[in-house]
Amino acid sequence: MKFSPNQLQIQSGQFRGRKISFPNNSMIRPTPNRVRETLFNWLRPRITQARCLDLFSGSGILGFEALSQQAGFVQFIDSDRTACQQINQQLAKLDLTKKAAVENTNALHWLAAQQNSQLTPFDIIFLDPPFDKNLSLECVELLIQANVLSKEAFLYVESNRELSLNLPWENYRKARAGQVNFGLWQYVY
Repeated sequence: MKFSPNQLQIQSGQFRGRKISFPNNSMIRPTPNRVRETLFNWLRPRITQARCLDLFSGSGILGFEALSQQAGFVQFIDSDRTACQQINQQLAKLDLTKKAAVENTNALHWLAAQQNSQLTPFDIIFLDPPFDKNLSLECVELLIQANVLSKEAFLYVESNRELSLNLPWENYRKARAGQVNFGLWQYVY
């Protein structure tokens, strides 16, 4: 099966092998196959019916992998209008529009706006901001302030730097693949 440079393949689950297209945009840096495989092996016992938040969605591949593995709902957030349109098209193609929502907005602004909302908390958060902007810690602080985390929520963070989060996060797993550092933390109240 031949892929264009702006296509990815879902690794496992219901939609395993399906192609996901994303805009040809140099700012979009999809999570590598090997990293996704490891991440979803870590999440396998927790993903079924989980509510997921995919911040800085880009290609949307993390959210699509979650939906493929029976996540209950995925909220995609990205500031690139074309990327959001593409995610919506892919959701429609896979008949997943009732299990997901896409918001075209800045992730930091979206998190700040949730502080007094009645949003149902998320069980799994995918945080993969642009590497050169160093936004991970600010996003983690906003996640806690916004009160959008379920009890014992899991946070996935991807970075080009060594990862460490302060309490109230407990490191569940960490790894490195090439230039990518990635880890999974559990929120502990």
